Amino acid sequence: MQELELILSAVDVTSPSKDEIHTLIGNAASLRALSEQNEGSVRNLESQWHKIYIGWHAILGQLKVQVQSEPAKGFFGGLAKK
Repeated sequence: MQELELILSAVDVTSPSKDEIHTLIGNAASLRALSEQNEGSVRNLESQWHKIYIGWHAILGQLKVQVQSEPAKGFFGGLAKK
């Protein structure tokens, strides 16, 4: 969660939202919790996970483009300026 807060504070992210991510993590806190959920709940979590996963990969792609266009600053130097 600390790394998530670092990224969200440095990058303007609209999707996935912090609330969406916190909800997903709260609903899937452990393998035991997942195993005790009904099939509908698990399918909902899968859908949430997929949406967040795709969103984060889009953000990662944007960050890679920024880093490549500003190579002297490095990854975290580029994030710190935002």
